Amino acid sequence: MKPEYVSDSSTNTVCPWKGTASYYSLTVDGSTNEDAVWYYPSPKPEAEQIRDRVAFWRGVEVREVH
Repeated sequence: MKPEYVSDSSTNTVCPWKGTASYYSLTVDGSTNEDAVWYYPSPKPEAEQIRDRVAFWRGVEVREVH
């Protein structure tokens, strides 16, 4: 994820088994997709494997650029 496309969001949601999710918004070519990325900065112990991972939604297409 390129940091120049990402901005912090104040949105949080709670999953009973993963913990509290935080969000980023994406801005590409002048268009912002609010809360299009979520992650768990401090997941519950049962979900520790998702720490430092992000998930995309709201129409985001991830492309590899060489």
